[in-house]
Amino acid sequence: MADMGSRIKDIANDAAKQIMAEWSSEISEQIAMLIEKRLRTEMAGDRGYISSASTASREEKIKRVRAMFNGRNAAAIARELHMGRATVYRILKIPG
Repeated sequence: MADMGSRIKDIANDAAKQIMAEWSSEISEQIAMLIEKRLRTEMAGDRGYISSASTASREEKIKRVRAMFNGRNAAAIARELHMGRATVYRILKIPG
């Protein structure tokens, strides 16, 4: 089975081709409806995870937490970086 990223790309390309063939002034609505329909059809029942942050931004946040932590300021770091205190401690437990 192809990976989810490849399937999403294929579905989006197919949807774009179909929309271009049926060009209209409501193109964005048509694209959204078609992509939603295709994704629901192709991936019905599948479980997948799409990260909300890129790997680079996660790595940057980890570096910032480690640089800011002084042994006693987890709550302050959590507030400043808009994350939970438990997340700060989870990051600090990661080796490296």
